[in-house]
Amino acid sequence: MPRTIKTNGTKTYPISLQLSGLESVKTGSKAQEANLKDKYHLKHLTLQWHGGGINVDDEDDDEDTEDVAEQVLESLQPHTNLQELTIRGYEGSAFPDWMQGSSSLPSLVTLTLDGCCNCTRFPTIAQLPSLKFLSVRKMYDVKRLTSNTHGTAKFPSLELLNLWEMYGLEELFEASEGDCPRLRKVCISRCPDLKRLPCAPSLTELVLHCGHQLPDIPELASLVSLKIEGFHGVKSFSLPASAALPMLKKLEIRSCKELSSVEGPSALTTVQRLKVAGCPKLVLPRADSLRT
Repeated sequence: MPRTIKTNGTKTYPISLQLSGLESVKTGSKAQEANLKDKYHLKHLTLQWHGGGINVDDEDDDEDTEDVAEQVLESLQPHTNLQELTIRGYEGSAFPDWMQGSSSLPSLVTLTLDGCCNCTRFPTIAQLPSLKFLSVRKMYDVKRLTSNTHGTAKFPSLELLNLWEMYGLEELFEASEGDCPRLRKVCISRCPDLKRLPCAPSLTELVLHCGHQLPDIPELASLVSLKIEGFHGVKSFSLPASAALPMLKKLEIRSCKELSSVEGPSALTTVQRLKVAGCPKLVLPRADSLRT
């Protein structure tokens, strides 16, 4: 049941709405009948194809299916008051115009993209003024989250970034001065080709999970906690020196079965809590007494 509000004691309006089974909608004009653009009370919206991308048949990968999905999503443009948007199992290869820029979603705080497997380009959302929480899963062919832009700060309000199973992702974006001024936590899992992370001066917590290589970690002046887990085939990696991570207090290295050497931890003089677990081949200087 959608959550609702009442006005004038009589009329009831939904503030939370989930539309499932959108693969059965065959035309954009049919989807347009939902008239979401005029529903100014709507705050939370979930749009879902095929149960969120689970058990999708091969026939759904053809061009006709992609075209219809793109028309349907274009026709489901919400009102500018929308605060939370979730899109699951989307079958199109491109996102609609209303997701390209800041004018259509100025109030959006939370965005979740899950199982949009056919998409090759990330939507242009870096300038959304209110976006605080961004979670993305299973966009296999996207190589970067945003292209380089000049003169406008990227992700001005973003606080939390979660990325899972982005197998083609090579970098998030190239950060310039003024970008991501509020970003405090980044969690990245199963993005094996990720090569580098952007410089985010406000970042306090970084979690890296399951990759082929440890991405380059830049200078992160506010980073307090760093967790590295599940890099099973990696035999060695280097950590930045204290000058790049001057506030680092907590370092965890877990479940890296082939890891035998780590360069840099002895130079991280600010670390107060070091945990090493599930790394049978790893020996760190003066780490045995701290091993858990």
